[in-house]
Amino acid sequence: MLVVMAITGILAGAVLVNYRGASRNYALDQGIQQLISDLRRAQNMSMSGVSIDDVTGYCGYGLVINSGSPASYILYVDKKPGGSPCGSSNNKYAGEEDDIIETISLPDGVAIDPVTPALDILFKYPEPTAYINQVSNPGTSGTVTLRNEISTRIKSISVNAAGLIQRD
Repeated sequence: MLVVMAITGILAGAVLVNYRGASRNYALDQGIQQLISDLRRAQNMSMSGVSIDDVTGYCGYGLVINSGSPASYILYVDKKPGGSPCGSSNNKYAGEEDDIIETISLPDGVAIDPVTPALDILFKYPEPTAYINQVSNPGTSGTVTLRNEISTRIKSISVNAAGLIQRD
């Protein structure tokens, strides 16, 4: 009877340890999928022209990704500066000049590796290109790395100037 109880205790302990590790890995996977989804959301909204017209003065949609606590990023809409055409917009998040659609928090236990300066990815209407920190030259790309705060597990996403969103 004691042997059976000891084996049961050992198995229960092993399952508990694996469960905690699996929960952390799941949170990281969930965070990376959420970020990819929001990047594609901004891209789709921009390419489809959602609310982009002369009345609203919107030129595109983007994400600003900062490292910090809690881990979060901003989905924003780039506005025309003072009624001028979209070609003269600054192609970045400009604080109060632009509108924040949503601030998205990543799951608990997930952190964004330091990004200096903040990574600003803008998809501008009607172009299929992305502006990475105001630059859309061929070969330009931006990478975001998420990590599990407890273990050393990391996952990365890169976006290039052609608008390709890739999970590394």
